Amino acid sequence: MRNINKNNLNNSVVATATALTVESIGRAYEQHILRKKLPLHTVYICGGGAKNHALTSWLQDRLPTVTFSPLEASGLDPQYIEAQAFALYGYMSLQGSPLGGSWTGVRGFGSPGHITPGKNWGTLFTKLD
Repeated sequence: MRNINKNNLNNSVVATATALTVESIGRAYEQHILRKKLPLHTVYICGGGAKNHALTSWLQDRLPTVTFSPLEASGLDPQYIEAQAFALYGYMSLQGSPLGGSWTGVRGFGSPGHITPGKNWGTLFTKLD
């Protein structure tokens, strides 16, 4: 059996995964946004992908009419984006606001979450108005 250079193999696997990710993202934006002639000017990236220069530059090459920027450029702190999203989903759940529709890829609308009342439920609910 031939001796395989593990570094080259790892690099190939990472490059293949990155290329697959770029193609998946590119096709999704083309199919669901661009083909429908919906506006798409900037995509803000957060998480590890925002720090992956190969990913961001390949995305820019794949969709040259779209700007790919780190989330910080929008004025939001990526360290808190997940917490902010869950806070929004919780607020929407308390308000009875639905989440879903064609822009999320889900058929129909539904509650973004379920609230299990605790001891301070009444106090919390009165603060929502």
